[in-house]
Amino acid sequence: MSIYEPTKWSNEQEPAISETSLNHLERGTEDAHSEVEEIAIGSVSVYQALATDKARFIYGATQDRIGGIKAHITIDRSSEEYTGFLNSATILGEPASITDLRASDNLPGMIKMTFTETVGTMWYDLFMDGELIATDINSGFRYWTVGGTWTFQVLGNNFSGAGRGVYDSGTAKAIPTEPPAAIDDFKASDRLSSKIVFNWSDHEDAYDFTIYEGTTPVVQDARPGAHIITIEHSGVYHVVARNRLGTTTSNTDEGTALGIIPDAIVDYAASDDLQSLILSTFSYVPQPAAYDLYRDNIMHRPGIRSGTDIPSLGGTWDFKVVARGLDVSRPSNIDVGTALPANYPPSAITDFVASDNDKLNITISFSAATEAGKYDLYVDGAMVAEHVYSGFIFTSPPGTYDMHVIAVNDKGSTESNHDNGTSRYAFTAPPVAIIDFVASDDLTNKVSIFFTPTGDAVRYDLVSEEGMWATDVRPGDVFQAFEGTWLFHIMSINLLGVSHSNTNEGTSNAANSVPAEVTDFNATDTLANRVTITFTPSTNAATQDLYKNDMLVATDVFSNYVHLMPGGGPDDFYIRSINLKGFTNSNHDDGSSIVPTEPPSEILDFMATGDDLSVGALAGEVVMTFSHASGAASYDLWKDNVLETVGVLPGHSWKTAVAGVWTFNIVANNEIGSVPSNDDIGSALEAIAPPIEITTFAASDSYEGLVVMTFPQEAGVAYELFQNGTSVANDIDDAYEFAVPEGTREYYVEGVNAAGTITSNADMGTSEGASNDPGYINNFAATDNSTVNITFTWSNTTNALGYDVYNADKGTKVLDNANSGDSYVPGTYDTDYYYVLALGTENDTKSNYNQG
Repeated sequence: MSIYEPTKWSNEQEPAISETSLNHLERGTEDAHSEVEEIAIGSVSVYQALATDKARFIYGATQDRIGGIKAHITIDRSSEEYTGFLNSATILGEPASITDLRASDNLPGMIKMTFTETVGTMWYDLFMDGELIATDINSGFRYWTVGGTWTFQVLGNNFSGAGRGVYDSGTAKAIPTEPPAAIDDFKASDRLSSKIVFNWSDHEDAYDFTIYEGTTPVVQDARPGAHIITIEHSGVYHVVARNRLGTTTSNTDEGTALGIIPDAIVDYAASDDLQSLILSTFSYVPQPAAYDLYRDNIMHRPGIRSGTDIPSLGGTWDFKVVARGLDVSRPSNIDVGTALPANYPPSAITDFVASDNDKLNITISFSAATEAGKYDLYVDGAMVAEHVYSGFIFTSPPGTYDMHVIAVNDKGSTESNHDNGTSRYAFTAPPVAIIDFVASDDLTNKVSIFFTPTGDAVRYDLVSEEGMWATDVRPGDVFQAFEGTWLFHIMSINLLGVSHSNTNEGTSNAANSVPAEVTDFNATDTLANRVTITFTPSTNAATQDLYKNDMLVATDVFSNYVHLMPGGGPDDFYIRSINLKGFTNSNHDDGSSIVPTEPPSEILDFMATGDDLSVGALAGEVVMTFSHASGAASYDLWKDNVLETVGVLPGHSWKTAVAGVWTFNIVANNEIGSVPSNDDIGSALEAIAPPIEITTFAASDSYEGLVVMTFPQEAGVAYELFQNGTSVANDIDDAYEFAVPEGTREYYVEGVNAAGTITSNADMGTSEGASNDPGYINNFAATDNSTVNITFTWSNTTNALGYDVYNADKGTKVLDNANSGDSYVPGTYDTDYYYVLALGTENDTKSNYNQG
């Protein structure tokens, strides 16, 4: 489609229309172009276009759209003349701002634009360094160019104006001079459950990659790290790289997706030469599994790793490791292990700590004592558990307890220091609803929240009309946001139910300047498979994105954000702070991660929203919360023991259109293995769709003193009536009668439900003035009172000068200047139809007929 360029053509001149100067070539447009163009560019209003050739204008205006704008015609009831007006029919107000524009940084001779298309937008314009370079684009648009870096912005447009958009820099690599370079390191994974991951070197000379199994494409528009989800399956794969000069096919590689039942461990070994210790070693299985140690067929220690030293008194036992999978567990071979007696009593423990901030229990931690054979836990002076370990979780009724451990071996025992531990919450009922929730409305590109915790919830979540906003929030939390207003409330959660606080509107105000530069950005370099970033947020940023080696790797990040990456580096990191005025980049800092030597730690605090459809379920989504696992390089979401989504992060929202209850868990992955989290039940209510668009709204033209609105009404949608752009009635129904003085006005309705708002087409409606003609009588009756006369009755009407009664069958007047209740004596055995005539100054009106 070509670009619209005003031709400055006016009345009675020839139109300068061509494929390059006008982007609307519908039939009839030439005939309408004179007036429509002047109106569209704002030089002349329709009502001031006195020289309009009405016949030609009407013909052109009856087309569906002219330049994206609908033209309407009406007939003036007094002059019988045609009157035209322009309207965006189903769109009122400027389009919403585009806040997530991403311009690519790694494609040759091209920059790809991606963004979320907004409601109420007719077309999108692309600007580069402030100049319009393309119109009528969509997300995924490819801008072909030479190598370089520029700043881009996309504006959404409709008849009312243009919605502002964020800026983003995009980089095009050099234009290729030959087909993509050879790819000889293509690799398909063969040790992962229910998925195959593909990797290869990107030489940045291809703008597109497609992965094939044989001759069948399985992933299009792929990048290194792409994956497929599949049940147990093996295939031979390759990737084809493409640029404008040709294609290149990589080497092939066999990829395998494993099942979910763990392989049996066949090399478990328990030591027999250590004092007060049993050392367990084994090979990890490729399927998702945690590893539990059994001694003489009794669970001895959950969640162990190969190379774990288990304190033990002197003795010999049968040991094995059970690989605890998603659905099935597999025991290893059995091996006899022996612990030699200790030579000395255990050394002192001086750093014992019992937690007091856990939600449901008390976690203990301490350093190992030399030659300790076991540790026993004491609570208020009584032993409650033996063979405990640092990280052991003690479940108890709510309260505060005096706690310590005693280290024991064959030579004696040593008591640790004491520490009070507190188990905080008792659940006898769902949480009490919060009643003082407030969201701010005076901050720039931010919303802060305040409320008083009730103390009987394990978590507080922030919810808006759009769904879950944030999980595990605290009073005083501040959230970055673009300009807008939302209706928030707090959802309090414990194991027995959910409560919802009062609602309150929160507003984020637009900034007047670009974000302040972040100058204290820092990236870590000592953690396994991760880099943690810290920074002081920009004072007026609406969002902040993370870049690595000038490539976008995460959006809407925050201080202490964890970026997962395989061991390696250093890489160059920085933060980009963004608002609608522009963006700024922070200082740069190198970050690196170390290679792990064992699988990720087990996630024990995974939670999915909604225990069942009546407790905490959200509409159309289930939100996953969990803590990061040590050493994890990625996380996958599993539903009912089937891989659902690859590469999720804490706070992930799983979308669904149907109501249901499912069992979820998270599998943490790294190069060594995969470990499943605890299971949790999650549920969702049926997703609510936005109201259906209304294109057949009609306002009447023939009623005295009122206009009747007709439109298709949808259950669960509230409709608001607008007259000339102003709200005049709420909660109206189809066939709604709106009382209004005589005149012609524009009407439309807005439909609203929890999922969105729609605006109907507009229609001109006319309220007729009062008439001098007498009203219609519809209750005339002729009653046989006796054998000699008939009595006539009716209700008098407005504007009648008098009433005459007629015999309809004979066409004769039987009563002159009659009153209701008057009688008439007909001929013998006459049975005829009668009516009353209401007399007016200009016209008379007949009543209904009745037999007498």
